[in-house]
Amino acid sequence: MNRTKLTSLIEQNLSCISIGDKFSTATKLYKALSIPIDNKSDKKTIRSVVSLYVKWEKTGSLNRNGKTSNEIIVTDIIPEPEYVDGRANNKGGNNSIYSDIIKSALLHYEEYPEFITRKDIFCKIYGFNVYEICPTEEELKSNEKNDKHICKYKDILFNKLRDITQTALDGLQKEEYLSFQEVYVISSDIGYHRLINFCLSEKTTLRQLYGYITNGDIHLHRLISNLTKYTSAVFDTSMSISAFIQMITNQKEWEQLLEKCLDFPAKSEPDIANSEQNRIIEIIRNAAIEHFAWDIKDVMLSRKKQSQFYEYVNIIFKLIGWKSVFKAFQIELTNPEKGFEKYPQEYFSHQILTDTLEPYIIRKVNNTFINPYEVEKKRLEKLQHHGYQVSKEAPRGIDPSLPDNINIYYLRDDYAVNRLHCRIFNESPDNPDKTYFSQFVDSTSEN
Repeated sequence: MNRTKLTSLIEQNLSCISIGDKFSTATKLYKALSIPIDNKSDKKTIRSVVSLYVKWEKTGSLNRNGKTSNEIIVTDIIPEPEYVDGRANNKGGNNSIYSDIIKSALLHYEEYPEFITRKDIFCKIYGFNVYEICPTEEELKSNEKNDKHICKYKDILFNKLRDITQTALDGLQKEEYLSFQEVYVISSDIGYHRLINFCLSEKTTLRQLYGYITNGDIHLHRLISNLTKYTSAVFDTSMSISAFIQMITNQKEWEQLLEKCLDFPAKSEPDIANSEQNRIIEIIRNAAIEHFAWDIKDVMLSRKKQSQFYEYVNIIFKLIGWKSVFKAFQIELTNPEKGFEKYPQEYFSHQILTDTLEPYIIRKVNNTFINPYEVEKKRLEKLQHHGYQVSKEAPRGIDPSLPDNINIYYLRDDYAVNRLHCRIFNESPDNPDKTYFSQFVDSTSEN
């Protein structure tokens, strides 16, 4: 297959993969893009063309022999590469299948506010219901399998919307139809005066943290006095921030109590962070990364790590007087008339978007599985690395009756996930007792 045919095939199927997808080998990635692979295939050419659109790296995971495997993870997707089979970027000819749809939606939004979040873009502009794309508090906290599966499904949908929105914004800015920037927004600022030399580390104590705030000793004394009043715990000004956060998070109701013990305004307009506040936010985020010893990419790809990370930084934000901090976009239309000509309003509707998006979601659901053999193997490796005494569970070995190629497709077989999908994409199961995705399994379940 020549480069031109490869390029066309990749562009048609690029929507079938997403950032964070893992493949046991690069060949599996090529197959996910529907590139035929056989002994006669020119893998050097295939790799060369695919790498223009998809960036990946090895995960460093171990195979059954304890050696580094060939497993890879997708780190970036480029729908409009600068160079394609000998051509310069051909002015939109390499757009993903979502490009015109999303660009039309973003350009024809009537009036952008001072800032807009991703969630607002997905709901107010694209027409999704917030409960269709974001897990509820109950779902996040639940230990029920159905709720965990619902969270996973919503993550798949939200992450795809995030990726195609970012690609469209980048494209529109490059075409000079709009300009945008990502900003931090602070909600309910108590108004503590923070000093310019603010810094934070794993060893920073409560006393040191409040030392960066004007009259910080008074604010800290009031906080500890209030916490002591409502709890039986003993809080000390010399305890580290990390130790304080651990105490608070060990008792879930104390997180709400902390907010009660601080004098946040009853009503307050959110404000875009200034340069000094941005610096403080980055210091706090870096301190959290150092605390958990995680790469920020790992955080973004794991719902569990995200939850722990944001819980940690949000408590520090509250301590310095910010009720919450979140990211948003500032978007300004710079040449909408020209944009309207290229991306007319009829290019977008909620139905057009969902019709285009559904095949990707079906494929992702049917390719989301758990391999019990691999799970047990990783558990064994962890026990052997840390010593089984840590978990008080002796290594028991892998069940010899467990085949190493068994995959349990837990999302596609979950009735709750099927019902949610039907609600979002206006589908109806053939039979209430059957799962919706089962009719697609044979054609889409293989990598």
